[in-house]
Amino acid sequence: MSTHNEAKKGLQMSNRLVHRIDVVCGFAFDIEKTANPERPSGFKPAGDHLGSIEQNPIYAQPRIEGFAAMLRLGFCRMLVIPGKDERRYKGETIVIDGKPSKLWQGWVIREMLIHDLGADPSKIHWLPSTGTTGNAAIAFLEFARREHLSIEEGEVEFVTSWYHCPRAGRIALRSAGLPPFLTPAEAFTLAEAELDGNREAAEQRLRSFGGHFTDSRVIQEIRGVAMFLLGKDRPQTKGW
Repeated sequence: MSTHNEAKKGLQMSNRLVHRIDVVCGFAFDIEKTANPERPSGFKPAGDHLGSIEQNPIYAQPRIEGFAAMLRLGFCRMLVIPGKDERRYKGETIVIDGKPSKLWQGWVIREMLIHDLGADPSKIHWLPSTGTTGNAAIAFLEFARREHLSIEEGEVEFVTSWYHCPRAGRIALRSAGLPPFLTPAEAFTLAEAELDGNREAAEQRLRSFGGHFTDSRVIQEIRGVAMFLLGKDRPQTKGW
């Protein structure tokens, strides 16, 4: 759970964040069970996407860490997580609100954010969805209509992993009739680290996940979004 000092720190950080949104839709990811005592939720982000023809790492740990940083920074009033039932545990049930239920990824991610990363439960809502990011986008759209949310720039943002943004925007969001207002989750991690004076360590942690994070240009681009969120973005080209 968050301590009083952590809550105070989060408020101080939010006061320094230039850009804020009413509601964020955070796209879910595959999850796995774990007995690791450092994860009281009993779950962890999966390493690979289930069902892919080729090995398909999903880099979900940086995504959930970005969600947590985003909430600490006070970027949004509410984080909404639509997600399908986890097919690794097809046929298994858990108790949600006193009733047997499928292992919905959105619910599990909410549990991880609360119990493993100290997030405020009042700021996180989950939605059941079906198979794809496109289905998750439709589930969010239906939620937004029920809640009379304004789907406009400055009101709603979609957050997912850096690598996932192009396809989520071009296919999932546009197909659902939603605008591709996207921010990479990892940018919130770097924005928080910038305020803490720990940006280099945070960037090194991202590199430790391997894959596209080892590319210096990718890190520079994520850093650029983080600086934009803090109102510190500057041109990176010399001589123009």
